[in-house]
Amino acid sequence: MQPTSTPIVKFGVDGVMSHVLWQMIVAVGIGAATALAFEPVGFASLAILGPALLYRLLYASRHNFRLGFCFGLGYFGLGVSWVFVSIHDFAFQPTWLAALLTLLFISFLSLYSGFMTWLCKKLSPTLTFASALIFPLTWVLADVLRGSVFSGFPWLMLGYSQTASILAGFIPLIGIYAVSGLCVLLGTSLVLTFTYYADNKLKSAASLSFIIATLVVGHFLFYIDYTKPVGKPIHVSVVQGNASAVREWQPALVVETIRNYIKLTRNEWDSDWIIWPEAAIPVTDSRAHTLLSNLKQEAILHDSTLLAGIYLDTKNPDEYTNGLIMVGINEGHYSKRQLVPFGEYMPFGNLLADFKEIFAVPSGFVPGAQNQKPLTISSVTLAPLICYEVAFASLVKTQLPDANVLLTLSNDAWFGHSLAPAQHLQIAKARALQTGREHIVSTNNGITAIIDNKGRVKKSVPSFTVTVLRGEVQPRRGETPWVWLVSQ
Repeated sequence: MQPTSTPIVKFGVDGVMSHVLWQMIVAVGIGAATALAFEPVGFASLAILGPALLYRLLYASRHNFRLGFCFGLGYFGLGVSWVFVSIHDFAFQPTWLAALLTLLFISFLSLYSGFMTWLCKKLSPTLTFASALIFPLTWVLADVLRGSVFSGFPWLMLGYSQTASILAGFIPLIGIYAVSGLCVLLGTSLVLTFTYYADNKLKSAASLSFIIATLVVGHFLFYIDYTKPVGKPIHVSVVQGNASAVREWQPALVVETIRNYIKLTRNEWDSDWIIWPEAAIPVTDSRAHTLLSNLKQEAILHDSTLLAGIYLDTKNPDEYTNGLIMVGINEGHYSKRQLVPFGEYMPFGNLLADFKEIFAVPSGFVPGAQNQKPLTISSVTLAPLICYEVAFASLVKTQLPDANVLLTLSNDAWFGHSLAPAQHLQIAKARALQTGREHIVSTNNGITAIIDNKGRVKKSVPSFTVTVLRGEVQPRRGETPWVWLVSQ
């Protein structure tokens, strides 16, 4: 009879390796499934079920950091896959390089998820009520770090996925980070409900009761109006030019782009506000002096105001800001405060200067002043944001509670037919809900929309079309609990 020691040892090692590999694969799958909680898919319940599964898997494994990292690979791998589109289709990099850079970015973001699971297991080694509270806290900590370190990337926060769910009412009450934590807490409570069911029905019932109570409270919170209408509705025309993302950097096509916006505006001067998206005028304001003067006269003639994305000169002739200019019966300007790393500037100074051409980063962009005031249009105060800025609650809060309306200008053409435009719009919905203000989203190619104070789209137009969105915006006054809290 052949000795069995060698096969047994071999089988044991393979079994352990297979088990570890299986856990990693499952963690990646859980992460990818959780990313489906966000629009355009919008299975909001996965923002609870995904963390619940990760939490249960974490306490059935010894591989704490590894599981969180693998979860991040699935979560960010699907959720921010649009980074590949931007690098490959619009920075014109080869497929292998775009894939490599995207993988590096996703891996970096996954470090936060790995840190989160490692810290949770470090603080609470066993699955208990304590770990069920610590897991959401470490999740929120990782989100806060991800949203602030190295200029921050506050995208795919679980709270954003809840704009149309029963938890939406919590957003104006406690904000996005806290709602993210609440989603995770509901997930860990769900795990405890089943874990304790056989041996401790009291603890199981307590966990289930918390879930039910939270959902009931969330339902009623949504119907509370923290802000009130002020003044008459404003008639707006939001122009969607659908220009190519690379057109703004091609001088031969700049004039064509501007002419297209002028043509689309010709029949819109009866509106109170006419809005052009980010970089609709893809030159600096000094070079567009004659154009702006003509637009101003036309707007004054019709008792209207034009707001348009443009590049604004600074005192340094080699620098400019990505901004918004307002002409007509009201005048003003705003400069973007939060630039996009690798899109509008290269982080880490000269350390990554050699990679500037790979990302097609333009030269000269600088951030605007942090203490800019809201714009005033007659009796209405407007909080302007440009593109990426809408993801930063810290920028929104500086213009509240004064602002009556939110406005975001963006050029989402850089993301093509990816998940990003829908995710971007969902963030805008969350800001409307969080602040109790209506929100105008003006984009070059979509999704252009008007959002009410409850985060619901009142009106929108099809993406990738040349069109004008006509509608009404109701200014509002007051403070949601979140606005009151951050204003102190």
